[in-house]
Amino acid sequence: MRFYRAVEVSPQQRRAILRPESDRPTLEQMVEAFALIEEIRLHGDDALLEIARKFDSPNLAQLEVHDWKDARCRPELQAALELAAERIRAFHQTDAPAVEPAPGSILQTARPIDRAGIYAPGGKALYPSSVLMTAIPAKAAGVQEVVLCTPAQPGGRPADVVLAAAAVAGVDRVFAIGGPAAIAAMAYGTASVPRVDAIAGPGSQRVNLAKRLVWGDVGVDLFAGASESAIIADGSVAPAWTAADLLTQLEHGDDSRCLLLCTDESALSAILQEAQTQIESAPRKAILQKAFENSPCVLVNSLDEAVLWANEFAPEHLSLLIEYPDKAQPYIKNAGCILVGAWTAQAMGDYVAGPSHCLPTGGAARFASPLGVDFFIKRTSLIWLTQQESTALIQSVSALAQEEGLPQHAKAAEIRLQ
Repeated sequence: MRFYRAVEVSPQQRRAILRPESDRPTLEQMVEAFALIEEIRLHGDDALLEIARKFDSPNLAQLEVHDWKDARCRPELQAALELAAERIRAFHQTDAPAVEPAPGSILQTARPIDRAGIYAPGGKALYPSSVLMTAIPAKAAGVQEVVLCTPAQPGGRPADVVLAAAAVAGVDRVFAIGGPAAIAAMAYGTASVPRVDAIAGPGSQRVNLAKRLVWGDVGVDLFAGASESAIIADGSVAPAWTAADLLTQLEHGDDSRCLLLCTDESALSAILQEAQTQIESAPRKAILQKAFENSPCVLVNSLDEAVLWANEFAPEHLSLLIEYPDKAQPYIKNAGCILVGAWTAQAMGDYVAGPSHCLPTGGAARFASPLGVDFFIKRTSLIWLTQQESTALIQSVSALAQEEGLPQHAKAAEIRLQ
């Protein structure tokens, strides 16, 4: 890791360490993505089939997957999916009482969207957990139809484990479509793929670019970038545990990053040594090694200083591996997910804790939230005034409308006094 002493780092240098470069798409990439989206929008199923057969499976016969709701995987994996689903469902399930509007009401009503689109990657790796983490919150919100798009495997059908996750999560329809084409199909609809109201789920840089381009025509959850985490450590947790958490998010890709903040220099050295030992025996050694070398570690003078660095980084995941995590947790204001204490491994949040693992990345935790039920719910302001309330407000409405040069606005209020 790249080592720094916080006392020697200026605020400007700190910003450069935490966010060294912006992963913004190039103009060429944007033009390519826009052209693909237009191809799907204009030519529908024909274009989808051509693209899916070219990039995913030449054996793909049709876009919609049938006879998948009985899909199962090996017993221990099936049991894990069902346990995770149970916990995710329990966390996201809402039981808010309905509010009945009446004269004198000024409120917001909340209703689920009609149809949600879920994207699950299926290229270099399969992520059945992402199906659970997106579809279950949608169903908990009350969405009537949840549509899943996921790439076909070489045999012409999505992976059984992804289909099993879809069945456990309560997905309604599945389409064997991957990449930006899936995003375009769900955003605009085709003869086979229904148009959705909102799209959720992680994906590649090309998928995220497609989500950016269709946003506004359809709701979009997050523009997920490379996986990232931060760890605040003080040496009170075993170096092996801390190192294992440090490497957890790094194995997603060599562009992943972890920020290690430690208040004790000897503990920092032990953690780094243990991390290198774990890398040597890891199946994804090459990926871990590159990501590890490109990640920063900082020796801080105090817990307060560690919190300052963490809040500026605004990480996707933040682990508090310190003796008294309750002393730091209240002061963490920018993080997608805070994992508190030695027994809360980062992997728990990724799979079975309950909250969705679809989290803001790239510093977006400064203003964005994890995926949840609220993404699939739309609010409508409702104003139902009585005669007495309206009469008392008309003069103010008229004054504001006249000041803004909108006399018809004023008249619409004043006419009720005649």
